[in-house]
Amino acid sequence: MSFIQLPGKKNYLTWMWVFVSQKVILYIWDPSRSSSVPLAHLGHLAKGVLTADRYGAYKKLVSMVPGLTIAFCRVFLYPLQKDFRELLLKEPEDCSD
Repeated sequence: MSFIQLPGKKNYLTWMWVFVSQKVILYIWDPSRSSSVPLAHLGHLAKGVLTADRYGAYKKLVSMVPGLTIAFCRVFLYPLQKDFRELLLKEPEDCSD
């Protein structure tokens, strides 16, 4: 994620997409986080593993490109694990709400 002013954009967020193969690493800056960005560069015949957070566009991409598999990044799961541990440590009467 980067903050760049682009004409016609309401905010300054842009996204860095990274595509890696055995011979090439390709970095692309784009104002969109939608599934259309990797689809435009990879096409429908792409094969491989997509490492991503749980943003819905990535799930959509994997459903549109049968050769892709999604691997959710564990860094994004840490806050959920922490919340779950805290919930487990609570007394049963504290969990009524």
